[in-house]
Amino acid sequence: MNESLNRFFEICLDLLAIGTADGRFIKISSSWTKVLGWSREELMGMKAGELIHPEDLAEARRCVKNILSGEAVGHIENRYRHKKGHWVWLLWTGVYSPEDQLIYAIAKNITNLKQMEEKVKQSERRLNDAQKLSGIGSWELELLNPESLEANPLHWSDQVYRVFGYEPGEIAASFENFFKIIHPEDRLKVKWATERTLHSHQAEKIEYRIILPSGAERVIQDTPWLLRDPETQKVYAIAGTVQDVTEQRRVMKQMVESQKMESIGRLTAGIAHDFNNMLAAIYGNLALMARHIPSEHPAYRQIASIQTTARRATDLTAQLLAFSRQQVLTPTEQNLNSLVTEALEILSGTLEENIRIDLRLSPHMGLIEVDSTQMIQIILNLALNARDAMPEGGLLTIETSEVPGDATRRPYALLKVSDTGHGMDPTTMEKIFEPFFTTKEPGSGTGLGLSTVYGIVNQSGGTISVKSQPGQGTTFEIFLPVSS
Repeated sequence: MNESLNRFFEICLDLLAIGTADGRFIKISSSWTKVLGWSREELMGMKAGELIHPEDLAEARRCVKNILSGEAVGHIENRYRHKKGHWVWLLWTGVYSPEDQLIYAIAKNITNLKQMEEKVKQSERRLNDAQKLSGIGSWELELLNPESLEANPLHWSDQVYRVFGYEPGEIAASFENFFKIIHPEDRLKVKWATERTLHSHQAEKIEYRIILPSGAERVIQDTPWLLRDPETQKVYAIAGTVQDVTEQRRVMKQMVESQKMESIGRLTAGIAHDFNNMLAAIYGNLALMARHIPSEHPAYRQIASIQTTARRATDLTAQLLAFSRQQVLTPTEQNLNSLVTEALEILSGTLEENIRIDLRLSPHMGLIEVDSTQMIQIILNLALNARDAMPEGGLLTIETSEVPGDATRRPYALLKVSDTGHGMDPTTMEKIFEPFFTTKEPGSGTGLGLSTVYGIVNQSGGTISVKSQPGQGTTFEIFLPVSS
Protein backbone atom coordinates (compact mmCIF):
# COMPACT_ATOMS: atom_id res chain seq x y z
CA MET A 1 0.00 0.00 0.00
CA ASN A 2 2.82 2.38 0.88
CA GLU A 3 4.48 1.55 -2.46
CA SER A 4 1.25 2.40 -4.33
CA LEU A 5 0.90 5.64 -2.39
CA ASN A 6 4.46 6.60 -3.18
CA ARG A 7 3.89 5.76 -6.83
CA PHE A 8 0.77 7.98 -6.83
CA PHE A 9 2.76 10.86 -5.30
CA GLU A 10 5.32 10.50 -8.09
CA ILE A 11 3.00 10.44 -11.11
CA CYS A 12 0.20 12.79 -10.00
CA LEU A 13 0.17 16.03 -12.01
CA ASP A 14 -1.46 17.98 -9.19
CA LEU A 15 0.44 19.09 -6.10
CA LEU A 16 -0.16 16.63 -3.25
CA ALA A 17 0.94 17.47 0.29
CA ILE A 18 0.71 16.10 3.80
CA GLY A 19 1.62 18.58 6.49
CA THR A 20 1.45 19.45 10.16
CA ALA A 21 -0.84 21.98 11.75
CA ASP A 22 2.00 24.52 11.96
CA GLY A 23 2.62 24.34 8.20
CA ARG A 24 5.58 21.94 7.90
CA PHE A 25 5.61 19.43 5.03
CA ILE A 26 5.68 15.70 5.90
CA LYS A 27 5.29 14.44 2.36
CA ILE A 28 4.97 16.18 -1.04
CA SER A 29 4.51 14.94 -4.59
CA SER A 30 7.17 15.35 -7.28
CA SER A 31 4.94 17.85 -9.09
CA TRP A 32 5.93 20.46 -6.48
CA THR A 33 9.42 20.58 -7.94
CA LYS A 34 8.09 20.78 -11.50
CA VAL A 35 5.65 23.59 -10.69
CA LEU A 36 7.68 25.70 -8.23
CA GLY A 37 11.28 24.89 -9.18
CA TRP A 38 12.39 24.07 -5.62
CA SER A 39 13.98 20.67 -4.88
CA ARG A 40 12.16 18.25 -2.61
CA GLU A 41 14.83 18.75 0.07
CA GLU A 42 14.45 22.56 -0.07
CA LEU A 43 10.68 22.35 0.23
CA MET A 44 10.79 19.86 3.08
CA GLY A 45 12.91 22.34 5.01
CA MET A 46 10.37 25.13 4.65
CA LYS A 47 7.01 26.00 6.11
CA ALA A 48 4.13 26.71 3.74
CA GLY A 49 3.90 30.26 5.08
CA GLU A 50 7.40 31.02 3.75
CA LEU A 51 6.20 30.34 0.20
CA ILE A 52 2.82 32.09 0.25
CA HIS A 53 2.47 35.64 -1.11
CA PRO A 54 2.30 38.16 1.78
CA GLU A 55 -1.06 39.46 0.55
CA ASP A 56 -2.52 35.93 0.66
CA LEU A 57 -1.06 34.86 3.98
CA ALA A 58 -3.87 36.03 6.27
CA GLU A 59 -6.52 34.23 4.21
CA ALA A 60 -4.37 31.05 4.13
CA ARG A 61 -4.07 31.06 7.94
CA ARG A 62 -7.81 31.52 8.30
CA CYS A 63 -8.42 28.52 6.03
CA VAL A 64 -5.97 26.35 8.02
CA LYS A 65 -7.83 27.32 11.19
CA ASN A 66 -11.12 26.22 9.61
CA ILE A 67 -9.55 22.92 8.48
CA LEU A 68 -8.27 22.22 11.98
CA SER A 69 -11.77 22.76 13.33
CA GLY A 70 -13.00 19.89 11.15
CA GLU A 71 -14.24 21.87 8.15
CA ALA A 72 -13.42 20.60 4.66
CA VAL A 73 -12.05 23.56 2.73
CA GLY A 74 -12.14 23.73 -1.06
CA HIS A 75 -11.40 26.19 -3.85
CA ILE A 76 -8.95 28.34 -1.96
CA GLU A 77 -6.70 30.38 -4.26
CA ASN A 78 -3.32 31.78 -3.30
CA ARG A 79 0.07 32.53 -4.78
CA TYR A 80 3.25 30.50 -4.10
CA ARG A 81 6.74 31.80 -4.77
CA HIS A 82 8.68 30.09 -7.56
CA LYS A 83 12.38 29.57 -7.00
CA LYS A 84 13.08 32.07 -9.82
CA GLY A 85 11.08 34.76 -8.02
CA HIS A 86 7.77 34.89 -9.86
CA TRP A 87 4.44 33.79 -8.39
CA VAL A 88 2.41 30.71 -9.20
CA TRP A 89 -1.34 30.57 -8.60
CA LEU A 90 -2.59 27.40 -6.82
CA LEU A 91 -6.17 26.24 -6.18
CA TRP A 92 -6.38 24.26 -2.92
CA THR A 93 -8.61 21.65 -1.31
CA GLY A 94 -7.73 20.32 2.15
CA VAL A 95 -8.95 18.21 5.09
CA TYR A 96 -7.63 17.56 8.61
CA SER A 97 -7.23 14.06 10.07
CA PRO A 98 -7.60 14.13 13.89
CA GLU A 99 -6.26 10.53 14.16
CA ASP A 100 -2.75 11.40 13.01
CA GLN A 101 -3.18 15.20 13.41
CA LEU A 102 -2.10 15.87 9.83
CA ILE A 103 -3.51 18.01 7.02
CA TYR A 104 -4.04 16.32 3.65
CA ALA A 105 -4.20 18.75 0.72
CA ILE A 106 -4.22 18.82 -3.05
CA ALA A 107 -3.52 21.84 -5.24
CA LYS A 108 -3.90 22.56 -8.96
CA ASN A 109 -1.74 24.99 -10.90
CA ILE A 110 -4.16 27.63 -12.23
CA THR A 111 -1.61 30.26 -13.27
CA ASN A 112 -2.55 30.05 -16.96
CA LEU A 113 -6.23 30.31 -16.05
CA LYS A 114 -5.59 33.38 -13.88
CA GLN A 115 -3.57 34.97 -16.69
CA MET A 116 -6.45 34.33 -19.10
CA GLU A 117 -8.89 35.82 -16.57
CA GLU A 118 -6.68 38.90 -16.27
CA LYS A 119 -6.58 39.25 -20.05
CA VAL A 120 -10.37 39.03 -20.16
CA LYS A 121 -10.61 41.67 -17.42
CA GLN A 122 -8.18 43.89 -19.33
CA SER A 123 -10.26 43.47 -22.48
CA GLU A 124 -13.39 44.36 -20.52
CA ARG A 125 -11.66 47.44 -19.08
CA ARG A 126 -10.49 48.48 -22.54
CA LEU A 127 -13.99 47.93 -23.94
CA ASN A 128 -15.49 49.94 -21.09
CA ASP A 129 -12.96 52.76 -21.66
CA ALA A 130 -13.63 52.69 -25.42
CA GLN A 131 -17.39 52.85 -24.84
CA LYS A 132 -16.95 55.70 -22.38
CA LEU A 133 -14.80 57.66 -24.87
CA SER A 134 -17.14 57.01 -27.80
CA GLY A 135 -20.34 57.46 -25.79
CA ILE A 136 -21.71 54.18 -27.17
CA GLY A 137 -23.02 51.55 -24.74
CA SER A 138 -23.82 47.90 -25.44
CA TRP A 139 -26.62 45.64 -24.23
CA GLU A 140 -27.75 42.03 -24.62
CA LEU A 141 -31.14 40.38 -24.18
CA GLU A 142 -31.06 36.61 -23.63
CA LEU A 143 -34.02 34.85 -25.27
CA LEU A 144 -34.71 32.16 -22.69
CA ASN A 145 -38.43 32.84 -23.04
CA PRO A 146 -39.24 34.18 -26.54
CA GLU A 147 -42.95 34.40 -25.71
CA SER A 148 -42.43 37.06 -23.05
CA LEU A 149 -39.69 39.60 -23.66
CA GLU A 150 -40.03 41.06 -20.16
CA ALA A 151 -39.19 37.68 -18.61
CA ASN A 152 -35.76 37.46 -20.25
CA PRO A 153 -32.48 38.55 -18.64
CA LEU A 154 -31.20 41.93 -19.87
CA HIS A 155 -27.57 43.03 -19.55
CA TRP A 156 -26.21 46.60 -19.82
CA SER A 157 -22.62 47.76 -20.13
CA ASP A 158 -21.46 50.54 -17.80
CA GLN A 159 -21.83 53.06 -20.62
CA VAL A 160 -25.51 52.20 -21.09
CA TYR A 161 -26.08 53.24 -17.47
CA ARG A 162 -24.24 56.51 -18.14
CA VAL A 163 -26.26 57.19 -21.30
CA PHE A 164 -29.44 56.66 -19.26
CA GLY A 165 -28.18 59.03 -16.54
CA TYR A 166 -27.25 56.48 -13.86
CA GLU A 167 -24.08 55.22 -12.25
CA PRO A 168 -23.16 51.65 -13.34
CA GLY A 169 -25.24 49.16 -11.35
CA GLU A 170 -27.34 51.89 -9.70
CA ILE A 171 -30.55 50.25 -10.93
CA ALA A 172 -31.26 46.75 -12.21
CA ALA A 173 -30.94 46.14 -15.94
CA SER A 174 -34.49 45.04 -16.70
CA PHE A 175 -37.26 45.67 -19.21
CA GLU A 176 -39.32 47.26 -16.44
CA ASN A 177 -36.66 49.87 -15.65
CA PHE A 178 -35.85 50.33 -19.34
CA PHE A 179 -39.43 51.28 -20.19
CA LYS A 180 -39.61 53.63 -17.19
CA ILE A 181 -36.65 55.55 -18.69
CA ILE A 182 -38.22 55.82 -22.18
CA HIS A 183 -40.42 58.85 -22.88
CA PRO A 184 -44.08 57.77 -22.39
CA GLU A 185 -44.96 58.76 -25.97
CA ASP A 186 -42.22 56.47 -27.39
CA ARG A 187 -42.68 53.33 -25.27
CA LEU A 188 -45.14 51.63 -27.62
CA LYS A 189 -42.89 52.38 -30.62
CA VAL A 190 -39.89 50.75 -28.89
CA LYS A 191 -41.89 47.69 -27.83
CA TRP A 192 -43.25 47.13 -31.33
CA ALA A 193 -39.79 47.55 -32.87
CA THR A 194 -38.33 44.98 -30.46
CA GLU A 195 -41.09 42.48 -31.18
CA ARG A 196 -40.70 42.97 -34.94
CA THR A 197 -36.96 42.36 -34.64
CA LEU A 198 -37.64 39.16 -32.70
CA HIS A 199 -40.43 37.69 -34.82
CA SER A 200 -39.25 38.79 -38.28
CA HIS A 201 -35.58 38.08 -37.44
CA GLN A 202 -34.71 41.43 -39.03
CA ALA A 203 -32.81 43.92 -36.87
CA GLU A 204 -34.40 47.37 -36.91
CA LYS A 205 -32.55 50.54 -35.94
CA ILE A 206 -34.74 52.94 -33.95
CA GLU A 207 -34.58 56.35 -32.30
CA TYR A 208 -36.53 57.25 -29.19
CA ARG A 209 -36.52 59.78 -26.39
CA ILE A 210 -35.60 59.09 -22.78
CA ILE A 211 -36.14 61.05 -19.58
CA LEU A 212 -33.03 61.35 -17.41
CA PRO A 213 -33.33 61.28 -13.58
CA SER A 214 -32.74 65.06 -13.73
CA GLY A 215 -35.85 65.44 -15.92
CA ALA A 216 -33.87 66.35 -19.05
CA GLU A 217 -34.99 64.82 -22.35
CA ARG A 218 -32.47 63.12 -24.65
CA VAL A 219 -32.65 61.38 -28.04
CA ILE A 220 -31.23 57.85 -28.23
CA GLN A 221 -30.26 55.83 -31.28
CA ASP A 222 -30.60 52.08 -30.66
CA THR A 223 -28.96 49.66 -33.13
CA PRO A 224 -29.80 45.96 -32.49
CA TRP A 225 -28.59 42.76 -34.14
CA LEU A 226 -29.44 39.08 -33.73
CA LEU A 227 -27.11 36.50 -32.17
CA ARG A 228 -27.46 33.05 -33.77
CA ASP A 229 -26.17 29.59 -32.98
CA PRO A 230 -23.48 28.88 -35.62
CA GLU A 231 -24.75 25.34 -36.23
CA THR A 232 -28.55 25.64 -36.01
CA GLN A 233 -28.81 29.37 -36.90
CA LYS A 234 -31.34 29.65 -34.11
CA VAL A 235 -31.56 33.13 -32.54
CA TYR A 236 -30.57 32.85 -28.90
CA ALA A 237 -30.19 36.57 -28.03
CA ILE A 238 -30.58 40.13 -29.25
CA ALA A 239 -27.63 42.46 -28.74
CA GLY A 240 -27.20 46.09 -29.62
CA THR A 241 -25.74 49.50 -28.93
CA VAL A 242 -27.23 52.75 -27.62
CA GLN A 243 -25.90 56.23 -28.29
CA ASP A 244 -27.05 59.69 -27.23
CA VAL A 245 -27.58 61.55 -30.53
CA THR A 246 -29.33 64.60 -29.07
CA GLU A 247 -26.55 66.99 -30.07
CA GLN A 248 -26.23 65.50 -33.58
CA ARG A 249 -29.97 65.85 -34.16
CA ARG A 250 -29.88 69.45 -32.89
CA VAL A 251 -27.02 70.34 -35.26
CA MET A 252 -28.76 68.55 -38.14
CA LYS A 253 -31.95 70.46 -37.41
CA GLN A 254 -29.98 73.73 -37.37
CA MET A 255 -28.44 72.85 -40.73
CA VAL A 256 -31.88 72.12 -42.21
CA GLU A 257 -33.22 75.37 -40.77
CA SER A 258 -30.19 77.26 -42.10
CA GLN A 259 -30.67 75.77 -45.57
CA LYS A 260 -34.36 76.61 -45.43
CA MET A 261 -33.63 80.20 -44.43
CA GLU A 262 -31.01 80.43 -47.17
CA SER A 263 -33.54 79.22 -49.74
CA ILE A 264 -36.18 81.64 -48.45
CA GLY A 265 -33.56 84.40 -48.56
CA ARG A 266 -32.70 83.74 -52.20
CA LEU A 267 -36.39 83.63 -53.14
CA THR A 268 -37.09 86.79 -51.16
CA ALA A 269 -34.16 88.64 -52.76
CA GLY A 270 -35.37 87.78 -56.25
CA ILE A 271 -38.89 88.94 -55.48
CA ALA A 272 -37.59 92.13 -53.85
CA HIS A 273 -35.38 93.03 -56.82
CA ASP A 274 -38.17 92.45 -59.34
CA PHE A 275 -40.62 94.36 -57.15
CA ASN A 276 -38.13 97.22 -56.84
CA ASN A 277 -37.85 97.46 -60.61
CA MET A 278 -41.64 97.63 -60.93
CA LEU A 279 -41.82 100.26 -58.19
CA ALA A 280 -39.18 102.33 -59.97
CA ALA A 281 -41.32 102.36 -63.11
CA ILE A 282 -44.48 103.17 -61.12
CA TYR A 283 -42.73 105.90 -59.13
CA GLY A 284 -41.18 107.44 -62.27
CA ASN A 285 -44.49 107.54 -64.15
CA LEU A 286 -46.20 109.08 -61.11
CA ALA A 287 -43.57 111.83 -61.05
CA LEU A 288 -44.14 112.55 -64.74
CA MET A 289 -47.91 112.65 -64.24
CA ALA A 290 -47.53 115.03 -61.31
CA ARG A 291 -45.60 117.47 -63.54
CA HIS A 292 -48.48 117.73 -66.03
CA ILE A 293 -51.34 118.01 -63.55
CA PRO A 294 -51.96 121.26 -61.65
CA SER A 295 -51.79 120.97 -57.86
CA GLU A 296 -55.44 122.12 -57.54
CA HIS A 297 -56.63 119.28 -59.79
CA PRO A 298 -58.56 116.52 -57.86
CA ALA A 299 -56.31 113.81 -59.37
CA TYR A 300 -53.17 115.47 -57.96
CA ARG A 301 -54.00 114.35 -54.39
CA GLN A 302 -54.62 110.80 -55.62
CA ILE A 303 -51.22 110.78 -57.32
CA ALA A 304 -49.60 112.01 -54.09
CA SER A 305 -51.37 109.22 -52.16
CA ILE A 306 -50.09 106.60 -54.65
CA GLN A 307 -46.57 108.03 -54.33
CA THR A 308 -46.75 107.66 -50.52
CA THR A 309 -47.84 104.04 -50.89
CA ALA A 310 -45.02 103.42 -53.38
CA ARG A 311 -42.49 104.81 -50.87
CA ARG A 312 -43.84 102.44 -48.22
CA ALA A 313 -43.53 99.57 -50.68
CA THR A 314 -39.90 100.62 -51.27
CA ASP A 315 -39.29 100.40 -47.51
CA LEU A 316 -40.84 96.93 -47.57
CA THR A 317 -38.44 95.75 -50.27
CA ALA A 318 -35.54 97.18 -48.24
CA GLN A 319 -36.61 94.97 -45.34
CA LEU A 320 -36.80 91.95 -47.64
CA LEU A 321 -33.31 92.68 -48.96
CA ALA A 322 -32.04 93.04 -45.38
CA PHE A 323 -33.43 89.59 -44.56
CA SER A 324 -31.79 88.08 -47.66
CA ARG A 325 -28.50 89.80 -46.77
CA GLN A 326 -28.39 91.67 -50.07
CA GLN A 327 -29.04 95.13 -48.71
CA VAL A 328 -26.20 97.63 -49.13
CA LEU A 329 -24.80 98.46 -45.67
CA THR A 330 -22.37 101.21 -44.75
CA PRO A 331 -20.38 99.78 -41.83
CA THR A 332 -18.26 102.04 -39.65
CA GLU A 333 -16.58 101.54 -36.28
CA GLN A 334 -19.17 102.09 -33.57
CA ASN A 335 -19.45 101.78 -29.81
CA LEU A 336 -22.32 99.39 -29.00
CA ASN A 337 -23.15 101.23 -25.76
CA SER A 338 -23.59 104.50 -27.66
CA LEU A 339 -25.93 102.84 -30.16
CA VAL A 340 -28.02 101.38 -27.33
CA THR A 341 -28.24 104.79 -25.65
CA GLU A 342 -29.29 106.45 -28.92
CA ALA A 343 -31.95 103.80 -29.53
CA LEU A 344 -33.36 104.27 -26.01
CA GLU A 345 -33.76 108.00 -26.61
CA ILE A 346 -35.93 107.16 -29.62
CA LEU A 347 -37.83 104.57 -27.56
CA SER A 348 -38.52 106.87 -24.63
CA GLY A 349 -41.83 108.07 -26.05
CA THR A 350 -43.07 104.69 -27.25
CA LEU A 351 -42.76 102.49 -24.13
CA GLU A 352 -45.66 102.39 -21.71
CA GLU A 353 -45.15 103.57 -18.13
CA ASN A 354 -45.73 100.05 -16.79
CA ILE A 355 -42.59 98.78 -18.54
CA ARG A 356 -39.40 99.23 -16.52
CA ILE A 357 -36.00 99.32 -18.24
CA ASP A 358 -32.93 97.72 -16.67
CA LEU A 359 -29.86 98.95 -18.54
CA ARG A 360 -26.62 97.03 -17.94
CA LEU A 361 -23.86 98.42 -20.15
CA SER A 362 -20.35 97.07 -19.70
CA PRO A 363 -17.77 99.88 -19.56
CA HIS A 364 -15.19 97.68 -21.31
CA MET A 365 -16.44 97.31 -24.88
CA GLY A 366 -14.40 97.11 -28.07
CA LEU A 367 -15.60 98.83 -31.23
CA ILE A 368 -17.72 96.93 -33.75
CA GLU A 369 -18.03 97.49 -37.50
CA VAL A 370 -21.73 97.95 -38.26
CA ASP A 371 -24.12 100.19 -40.14
CA SER A 372 -25.18 102.45 -37.25
CA THR A 373 -28.67 103.14 -38.69
CA GLN A 374 -29.36 99.44 -39.16
CA MET A 375 -27.96 98.56 -35.72
CA ILE A 376 -30.27 101.09 -34.08
CA GLN A 377 -33.10 99.55 -36.11
CA ILE A 378 -32.21 96.14 -34.62
CA ILE A 379 -32.33 97.47 -31.05
CA LEU A 380 -35.64 99.24 -31.71
CA ASN A 381 -37.13 96.11 -33.26
CA LEU A 382 -36.18 93.88 -30.32
CA ALA A 383 -37.31 96.44 -27.73
CA LEU A 384 -40.69 96.96 -29.44
CA ASN A 385 -41.20 93.20 -29.70
CA ALA A 386 -40.48 92.97 -25.98
CA ARG A 387 -43.03 95.74 -25.34
CA ASP A 388 -45.69 93.87 -27.34
CA ALA A 389 -44.95 90.69 -25.37
CA MET A 390 -45.71 92.52 -22.08
CA PRO A 391 -49.19 94.08 -22.55
CA GLU A 392 -49.66 94.14 -18.77
CA GLY A 393 -46.22 95.64 -18.18
CA GLY A 394 -42.96 94.07 -17.08
CA LEU A 395 -39.18 94.38 -17.15
CA LEU A 396 -37.12 95.07 -20.28
CA THR A 397 -33.42 94.32 -19.73
CA ILE A 398 -30.77 95.46 -22.20
CA GLU A 399 -27.21 94.26 -21.54
CA THR A 400 -23.88 94.63 -23.29
CA SER A 401 -20.67 92.73 -22.60
CA GLU A 402 -17.59 91.51 -24.40
CA VAL A 403 -16.87 87.81 -24.92
CA PRO A 404 -13.08 87.36 -24.80
CA GLY A 405 -11.32 85.78 -27.76
CA ASP A 406 -8.39 83.37 -27.89
CA ALA A 407 -5.73 82.23 -30.33
CA THR A 408 -8.35 80.88 -32.76
CA ARG A 409 -11.28 83.24 -32.20
CA ARG A 410 -11.81 86.99 -32.24
CA PRO A 411 -13.50 88.68 -29.29
CA TYR A 412 -17.21 89.36 -29.71
CA ALA A 413 -19.51 92.10 -28.45
CA LEU A 414 -22.71 90.69 -26.97
CA LEU A 415 -26.05 92.50 -27.00
CA LYS A 416 -28.69 90.80 -24.87
CA VAL A 417 -32.34 91.96 -24.86
CA SER A 418 -34.66 90.21 -22.39
CA ASP A 419 -38.29 90.63 -21.38
CA THR A 420 -40.61 89.10 -18.79
CA GLY A 421 -43.46 88.65 -21.25
CA HIS A 422 -45.59 85.70 -22.29
CA GLY A 423 -42.72 83.87 -24.03
CA MET A 424 -42.90 81.44 -26.95
CA ASP A 425 -43.35 77.71 -27.43
CA PRO A 426 -40.78 75.68 -29.45
CA THR A 427 -43.00 75.65 -32.57
CA THR A 428 -43.20 79.46 -32.62
CA MET A 429 -39.45 79.83 -31.96
CA GLU A 430 -38.64 77.74 -35.04
CA LYS A 431 -40.41 80.27 -37.29
CA ILE A 432 -39.73 83.68 -35.78
CA PHE A 433 -36.98 84.61 -38.25
CA GLU A 434 -39.01 83.63 -41.31
CA PRO A 435 -40.37 86.57 -43.36
CA PHE A 436 -44.10 87.31 -43.02
CA PHE A 437 -44.42 85.12 -39.92
CA THR A 438 -46.02 87.00 -37.05
CA THR A 439 -47.89 86.19 -33.86
CA LYS A 440 -49.66 89.56 -33.92
CA GLU A 441 -53.24 90.15 -34.94
CA PRO A 442 -53.95 90.73 -38.67
CA GLY A 443 -53.10 94.31 -39.60
CA SER A 444 -50.77 94.74 -36.61
CA GLY A 445 -47.51 93.83 -38.35
CA THR A 446 -45.91 92.56 -41.55
CA GLY A 447 -43.87 89.79 -39.91
CA LEU A 448 -40.64 91.29 -41.28
CA GLY A 449 -39.20 92.76 -38.06
CA LEU A 450 -37.20 89.77 -36.81
CA SER A 451 -36.39 88.53 -40.31
CA THR A 452 -34.85 91.95 -40.97
CA VAL A 453 -32.87 91.72 -37.71
CA TYR A 454 -31.68 88.23 -38.71
CA GLY A 455 -30.51 89.47 -42.13
CA ILE A 456 -28.67 92.55 -40.84
CA VAL A 457 -26.89 90.57 -38.08
CA ASN A 458 -25.74 87.89 -40.53
CA GLN A 459 -24.66 90.46 -43.12
CA SER A 460 -22.63 92.18 -40.38
CA GLY A 461 -20.74 88.94 -39.64
CA GLY A 462 -22.61 88.17 -36.43
CA THR A 463 -25.01 85.56 -35.08
CA ILE A 464 -28.33 85.76 -33.25
CA SER A 465 -29.99 83.25 -30.92
CA VAL A 466 -33.18 83.19 -28.89
CA LYS A 467 -34.19 81.52 -25.63
CA SER A 468 -37.81 81.45 -24.54
CA GLN A 469 -40.43 79.44 -22.68
CA PRO A 470 -44.16 80.07 -22.40
CA GLY A 471 -44.84 82.31 -19.42
CA GLN A 472 -41.13 82.87 -18.72
CA GLY A 473 -40.18 85.64 -21.12
CA THR A 474 -37.77 85.79 -24.04
CA THR A 475 -34.08 86.61 -24.43
CA PHE A 476 -32.37 87.54 -27.70
CA GLU A 477 -28.55 87.36 -27.86
CA ILE A 478 -26.63 89.03 -30.69
CA PHE A 479 -22.89 88.38 -31.10
CA LEU A 480 -20.94 90.82 -33.29
CA PRO A 481 -17.18 90.55 -33.93
CA VAL A 482 -15.07 93.25 -32.34
CA SER A 483 -13.15 95.29 -34.90
CA SER A 484 -9.52 94.31 -35.35
